[in-house]
Amino acid sequence: MRSPAPITEQFVQEVIRTDFNEHHFKSSKLFVDTESYTIRGKRADILFAFKRGKFRIYTAVFEAKTRATLRDLKPIVNAQKIWKIALIFASLSYCAGFYFFQISIVLDLWKTIIFLAGFVGLILIYRLLLSKIGFTQGKSISAIEQLRKYPANEKWIAIAADTFVNPQDFKVLRHFCRQARIGLVLVAADRKMDIILRPIPDEALNQYIDQYKKSAEINAFFAETIRYFKTPSERRKSRIYLSNAACGVVMSLFLFMPFLYEVRNNPHQSEVRSEMSINTNSSHLRKNLPVKSGKDAEKTDNWIPKEACEIFSESKMSFLAINDVFLSETAAKERLAELQQLGLNQCHIAPSGCLQNDLPEGQYIVYINRIYQSFESANAKIIKLKDYLAERKVDCKDCKVLKINTNS
Repeated sequence: MRSPAPITEQFVQEVIRTDFNEHHFKSSKLFVDTESYTIRGKRADILFAFKRGKFRIYTAVFEAKTRATLRDLKPIVNAQKIWKIALIFASLSYCAGFYFFQISIVLDLWKTIIFLAGFVGLILIYRLLLSKIGFTQGKSISAIEQLRKYPANEKWIAIAADTFVNPQDFKVLRHFCRQARIGLVLVAADRKMDIILRPIPDEALNQYIDQYKKSAEINAFFAETIRYFKTPSERRKSRIYLSNAACGVVMSLFLFMPFLYEVRNNPHQSEVRSEMSINTNSSHLRKNLPVKSGKDAEKTDNWIPKEACEIFSESKMSFLAINDVFLSETAAKERLAELQQLGLNQCHIAPSGCLQNDLPEGQYIVYINRIYQSFESANAKIIKLKDYLAERKVDCKDCKVLKINTNS
């Protein structure tokens, strides 16, 4: 039985030129050219052009390969890349060695020669090792390197379906195309196409059409076109970017959720008016506040009895739940009497001078006579207090939690 004739490169080019738009791009208006030359003399087998914006032309180029050019699809050792990688490895090894062993050398002539000889020897050792182990990064495929030189937003390799006999060679080509962000499509003898890889296109803002000799003809072709086109690879790239951005936002929220929860439940962050740093140094308090006695003490609001501040100076406090702040002792006592009539006998009065905070001296606070070790427990008490007073139609808008910082 006679074997079928191999697929030719001209056949692959013809199929891509006539059928690929209907199969993949699906653009209503495009410019197609075969054997398209750049200003610098590079030749692309097939050039597709689309109107991407008012002053932008989007380009896609194809390189057609068959069994006759199989050597261009197999990886070969790229000596230049191997030398560069060996130089990088040797430099990193030398720097790491000097840093790890803390080597300090005052170089003279002989030490400099030894130092340079060792460095060159290390490069040669890395070069030999990379060549022996078949280091992938030190290899290249001629067709891909050739395609890299073409100025285009999308780059594709179109190969005949009968090109490879060994499936492993095809897997290697696909791996290199994925690394190079190049598309790969198979063309069969019955003109059917199978897209193996979609390329990751370059930015659409990059204008490459001016680097082709037919740029004037292409610009004139799209002069009257008002409908812009976005290729499937561009749409896929946009979806990937959006999904990555969404994942980044979700991960950021997940990582910062404990911090946001702490900020929300921290009185120093959630309510600026509730931020009162309390200095509980009793010696400083007694030094700066006058203490009077007798009838004079009963007539002035600035007098602070020692026993009124005992709870603040002797207790190891963290948080304090207060009911209200008043400008005079009389108003505070009236509030205290109102609360006691409602059954809240645990409330007490203290002068603002005991707190040494942002409250002006001469004011009074009505607080619940208990020290809380966490904000959550103090806030829970405030919530219960608000609910209790709301049921009795008593306003509690100034109920809040004070954070206490001791100087002990």
